[in-house]
Amino acid sequence: TCALPILFQDFALFPHLTVLGNIAFGLNHLPKETRLKIAQDWAERMGLAERANAYPHHLSGGEQQRVAIARAMAPEPRALLMDEPFSGLDPERREATRQETLAIIRKAGIPALLVTHEPVEALSNADEIAVMQDGQILQFGSADELYKSPISLSVAKALGRVQSAHKGVLEAKFETTLSGGSRVYLRPEALQVSESGVGFTVIAARRRGTLCEIELRLGHERVVAVSILRKLPEPGDEMKIDLDPAYILPFDADTV
Repeated sequence: TCALPILFQDFALFPHLTVLGNIAFGLNHLPKETRLKIAQDWAERMGLAERANAYPHHLSGGEQQRVAIARAMAPEPRALLMDEPFSGLDPERREATRQETLAIIRKAGIPALLVTHEPVEALSNADEIAVMQDGQILQFGSADELYKSPISLSVAKALGRVQSAHKGVLEAKFETTLSGGSRVYLRPEALQVSESGVGFTVIAARRRGTLCEIELRLGHERVVAVSILRKLPEPGDEMKIDLDPAYILPFDADTV
């Protein structure tokens, strides 16, 4: 069996081979009939049965990606390395292809290492995450652990937006006590719209798909809250905001 096949950003299909020919490429050690049966089985799994005799230049980007995945999986590898394999797909197709691919890999019970620069891709799909910088692993753990309890500012920023605020101003505004140094680092989710919250003045607001970002005045600083809103507030409006300590990052900001 193949020790560690790699799925690259580009699909690297053989242009002179059909879908079945590409899938069967790594099975030359098997009899012809067995190779064909395995290739047909993987074409069926990947929704490519009707395209089995098509050549790569006749396939869409999503279909080419599925052929590359089937080719890597057909030899029943002990593990799989995926180097940003979905980055070449258009956004509409990327999420569906990613979910289909990872479901097949999980069902096959094959360990996979997915390299990505997209925090959302890592957080929403990985069983465990390793954050790397300059060839060194900074932190390893579950998505929830790394997102909410990063050991450093570098790890925190690698997995999503981070903002900072003066601890004294934040404590006075919310009448709470916070640990850490003179400044506190927090996720935007730490500030949430709530009817029972504290009044803030809106500086600006913008829609980011489902979530809206509301920029607020905090003393001489600005902070951002996130919420699902039917209508964006106008600059100068007052919004009531609550503080969720679960999204205040646990390291001492003066030492990072």
